Amino acid sequence: MDSLEFNSEVFEFENKNKLVKVTMTKPAADLLIAGRDLSSVPKGQDVQLPLWAAEVLLKANVAVTREIQKLNYEDFHKILWKEQRENQLQKLPDDFYILAKELMSSLREKANKETRSLDSIREIAQFETLLRDTVSIRLSKIVKISLRGGDLHGIMNSMTSEEAWLCQRLTKLLGCWEKGILGK
Repeated sequence: MDSLEFNSEVFEFENKNKLVKVTMTKPAADLLIAGRDLSSVPKGQDVQLPLWAAEVLLKANVAVTREIQKLNYEDFHKILWKEQRENQLQKLPDDFYILAKELMSSLREKANKETRSLDSIREIAQFETLLRDTVSIRLSKIVKISLRGGDLHGIMNSMTSEEAWLCQRLTKLLGCWEKGILGK
């Protein structure tokens, strides 16, 4: 059986190395990134790079992209609202949990800059509650899916990579446990 140890860093590494398309907004002399010489890439040309490299270009204002998604507090609130109202798992961006960590980090950073104002502390607490509720609802749905067993491929389209990892292991574990109990 696969390891049951969960390591979020593996998912974060895979996410940071996924390829994204960026469009160069200006030529940049002596630009070497991700082992590629981009100094001769003209303005307006598309280039595929790992996400981490694309983020460097975006911060330097030499490229733009539509492929990198960021979520704000309202987006997370809408996600919770949909999860509460629907029996089925709702489709999320595959990097949902990474985006949640990034938003939490930015809220904490903002709070530190504001010398931990009451509003910023309240905002962090509200986001933690919102995220915890979302995770709890999704976990409940994933456990139900795992209990049913069977073919998971279609159902897993609505799961993030982390959730699919969990669902596969839960399904195997519950199946083995059931066989042991029922003597199949």
